[in-house]
Amino acid sequence: MSPNLTRQIKSLSLQEKILLVEEIWNDISETSGAKELSNAQKKEIDIRIDAMENNPGIGRSWENVKRDVENL
Repeated sequence: MSPNLTRQIKSLSLQEKILLVEEIWNDISETSGAKELSNAQKKEIDIRIDAMENNPGIGRSWENVKRDVENL
């Protein structure tokens, strides 16, 4: 990145920096070539969600995972 551009970014307010990051992120997502999920992928996600919701022993909450990682 050019030093001039870096200086310009540093001169922005916090709100302007956040807006800039949003603009950059939107541009990346539009140009990244991300594809919509196929019907088979959507079906598999539905199957996994259904299995998790109907079998309380499957899956773990984010809180439990986070706690376990913090205790490593």
